[in-house]
Amino acid sequence: EDLGRRIHRAIAAYHQTSSSSPGAEAGVHQQQVLLEVYAGMLASHFLWGTWAVVMACTPSSPVDDAGATATFQVGASGLDYIDYAHCRLLEYAMLKEWLGRKGLV
Repeated sequence: EDLGRRIHRAIAAYHQTSSSSPGAEAGVHQQQVLLEVYAGMLASHFLWGTWAVVMACTPSSPVDDAGATATFQVGASGLDYIDYAHCRLLEYAMLKEWLGRKGLV
């Protein structure tokens, strides 16, 4: 089962327990919520992917370290910013392509 179906099922279950709207009106509202969820997912992937690229390209100290061998920065926690950016931007691209196939973007 793909992510889209799971999200749709979760939104439908939420509306069944909390909605006092008639069926057709609830269906329209569910579709609007679903589109907002997908838009939020796209925005989140893009934002955090872009943040990671910026962090990877930002020196960790204001002084240029001439002895540094790494091209990109790694966070103090060990987070590889470029790898993280790649994952988030790949998720963005795959979700956008999936939404396009479904006619939602």
